[in-house]
Amino acid sequence: MDGAGDVLAILNFGLPGQLIYAACILFLESLSRPGPGLVIIIVANVVNAGLNWLLIGGDIGLGAQGAAWATTAVRWLIAVASVIYILRMAEARHYNVAGPMENWRTIGAKLRGLGYPLGLAQGLESAAFASLTLFAGHISGTAAGAFQIVISMIGFCFMAAIGVGTATAVHVGMSIGRQDQRQMMLSGWAGLLTITVFMAVMAMIMVLFPETLGGIFTDDPALLAIVVPTLLVGAATLICDGGQGVLMGALRGAGDVWVPTAMHLCSFVLVMVPAAGWLALRTDLGTPGLMLGTFCGVTLAAALLAGRFQVISRRPIRRL
Repeated sequence: MDGAGDVLAILNFGLPGQLIYAACILFLESLSRPGPGLVIIIVANVVNAGLNWLLIGGDIGLGAQGAAWATTAVRWLIAVASVIYILRMAEARHYNVAGPMENWRTIGAKLRGLGYPLGLAQGLESAAFASLTLFAGHISGTAAGAFQIVISMIGFCFMAAIGVGTATAVHVGMSIGRQDQRQMMLSGWAGLLTITVFMAVMAMIMVLFPETLGGIFTDDPALLAIVVPTLLVGAATLICDGGQGVLMGALRGAGDVWVPTAMHLCSFVLVMVPAAGWLALRTDLGTPGLMLGTFCGVTLAAALLAGRFQVISRRPIRRL
């Protein structure tokens, strides 16, 4: 425990750098410039691998603490690199990020008004999924391991929803800026269609090759016996899970944040967690029951958010 505490303390030093990088990259993505962030993170991974080789073993040999120091250093490097890139942009003054900052109090208030509820929504979702991991642990250690394997595969697919959701938010926001309501509607529904097609393909792969995918993570027959049925249920969650992620991005681009946050509370905390807990712990479903509860939560979230975007997209355009 002491060693884990030391590693966590070292990683904490890098958190401000990670947050600065995230803010910079989201700013660039809002300008339709995802390329710099991709380049920075690719270079960062190469540097991180080199630092790990040097600090974990090598001549220094700090072990886990060496890995933590490498991660912390890289987090600050990506922060500095992204800040330098933004400050050197030709349009830096135009976007009010270089030189005297005008109306920064007003702009900051608007950003906080949008950011706090979105952060709350993401926190509620993360807490809900963390609760499912605790439920899996109450079933058995093997069940917890199987659940983590399936969640890792679903999370890998959900990265696409994060990317498409960000792009959808940017295009919806740009359409609002141009006072183009039709394009706003098209951007939101196009994002949903894009992620639906992608997630459908991923779900098909999971259904066709569950043993092969599970075998990437483990060769334990007992673990695979739980992973396979859980993954089959998890495949059913992909389309709605990706859909709710993209729809949240569309609503974020439209500046609608508090109602979607309430919908996240209802879907994930009030429905998904109780349903998953009951199905996993009070029936014979076990770990697949956790995923069935997840299906209930993400399906409700997708339906509610789709209805909300339908309402918002038909209202008169209102700039933020």
